[in-house]
Amino acid sequence: MKFRSFVGSVALEIFVIIGLAACGGGGGDSGGATATVSANGLWEGTFTENGSGTFDVSGLFYNGRIIAISESAGAIYDGSYTVSGSSISGNVTAYQVNGGAFATASISGTVSVQGAISVTFNTSYGSSGSMSLSFNSIYNRTPSLSLLAGQWNYTSGAYSLTITVQNDGTYWGQDSDGCVVSGTIGLLDTAHNLYNASTSIASCGASNGSYTGFSSLLDNVTTNDTLQVAVSNSNFILLYPFTRQ
Repeated sequence: MKFRSFVGSVALEIFVIIGLAACGGGGGDSGGATATVSANGLWEGTFTENGSGTFDVSGLFYNGRIIAISESAGAIYDGSYTVSGSSISGNVTAYQVNGGAFATASISGTVSVQGAISVTFNTSYGSSGSMSLSFNSIYNRTPSLSLLAGQWNYTSGAYSLTITVQNDGTYWGQDSDGCVVSGTIGLLDTAHNLYNASTSIASCGASNGSYTGFSSLLDNVTTNDTLQVAVSNSNFILLYPFTRQ
């Protein structure tokens, strides 16, 4: 199994795909004097780590779970958040995609519903910075398992993984290293372009096991031609931008 390698500076780029189970209370509205807004959605923008530079960022907040990806900064983050009124705070762990955790970070700032997120962050190795995100309206596309059905491929250099997704969301595939990948993609709700994802890996040594996360249909050349899947367990994070075949 080839783990897509993002190794390096602290990144808070956020895309999704991980963790069906919610961690903390990040979504919905609540009554009382101050209504709590929802941070749920796909987001994109930039973050600046002081002393290191500014990097692209895109990702997911969903019901208390953060999945953060930055290819340009070289890391993926997985963590949790809470929202009180329009204030958002949380903690994330940074992973090398082909290895384990290498840092943690805390975030705090403000959020507006399907508008903007603005936070500052501090890392476990002493750096700090800020991040600004805008809501990506692709999140509001109507989901459907029929849109996922078919064959998808991810290729990076000599490595390749092809999966076939059935009409019920189950999938199976094998990569160029002989690893067997199977699992299920399912609907989270009927209004948003976000799916849960579960994956089992076999015949693959240290990466064998069960993973959970999220997936979403994105646009590269044409509408819905990319199936972005990110799943994780306590040891690894896997990220696959599959292309429709």
